[in-house]
Amino acid sequence: MDAEWPEAVLAERNDVQLVAAIENTPTVLIGCVWGTDHHPSHYITDIAVTPDLQGQGLASNALQFAMH
Repeated sequence: MDAEWPEAVLAERNDVQLVAAIENTPTVLIGCVWGTDHHPSHYITDIAVTPDLQGQGLASNALQFAMH
C-alpha cells in the first residue's frame, strides 16, 4: 500500500472497503464494488489479511460474515 492508495480509495463513490478487526486492530480488508442500475451485480475486488495473521482462515470467515 503506497501513499496514494488512501486518496484513491476516498475518491471512489461506488466502492467500499469493509474492515474486520480483532481487539480494535484492523485484520481483514474486503474491497467491494456495489451494483448500479446499469450493472446490478456486486463484486468483491480484493481481500487482504494482515501478514502476521495469514493462514488462519480469517479471510474466509470475514467473507462469509460479509455475505450474510
